[in-house]
Amino acid sequence: MPPDLPLPTPRAITLDLDDTLWPVRPVIRRAEAALRAWLARHAPATARCSR
Repeated sequence: MPPDLPLPTPRAITLDLDDTLWPVRPVIRRAEAALRAWLARHAPATARCSR
């Protein structure tokens, strides 16, 4: 693509959750732990309900 043309705007983002591109399970576990910790600090009633 010539540099003077505008780049197209992305219309979709896809996620690959079957470990084809990278091991996603450890990332999801860390994200869930971070969410649980945040909920425990900022919304303890919600944290108790999500168990």
